[in-house]
Amino acid sequence: MNGRFACFVMLLPLLLAVWAPLGELSASVDADDEVVDAGPRIEWVNIVPDPNSIRGIEPTSFSEGSERVRLTQADTRLGTYGHAGLELSRAVPAAFSTERSDLRLVLIDGEVGLWPAQEALSTIPALMIRAYIPPSGFLVQGDGFALAALSSLSGVSAVHPVPAAMMVEDEVLDIFAAPFSAEVLEVRLEGWRH
Repeated sequence: MNGRFACFVMLLPLLLAVWAPLGELSASVDADDEVVDAGPRIEWVNIVPDPNSIRGIEPTSFSEGSERVRLTQADTRLGTYGHAGLELSRAVPAAFSTERSDLRLVLIDGEVGLWPAQEALSTIPALMIRAYIPPSGFLVQGDGFALAALSSLSGVSAVHPVPAAMMVEDEVLDIFAAPFSAEVLEVRLEGWRH
């Protein structure tokens, strides 16, 4: 009996604590009575953006400037892609000089905007833009049909193959360029998600 009484005494405050807020909710408040809340009040502000305007919440500022024509080239860590192809600025080991059949570097004409060019590239099925290579290049990946369709787009100045070395870290390229050594090498593999 003592055990049941002790259990009842311990559960009684818990039950009262659960039911206490219900008593406050059922109490009615007259419309004339003012409710004083000691805590902070939350005021909700609905911000509806104008779909026909590009603005921030802050006041916008305008400045004068001039727009230059971009160079029709792409500067990579291996070298510079131009109209003639890749001009290497570093040695590429023979093991990594093979062409990736699924990658191409697309040069956009310097007088064509990059946004319209990117939208045009996005219209080709099975083609993914993997990287922007400044000032005028896009690294793209796709199947044979998608890569063949690249040269037919307006604004595309040149389409060049990409060596496997473009996907290999500089440290690994340096190890293969140097004479063979028996040191241990840790490698991290990365890729793209579709």
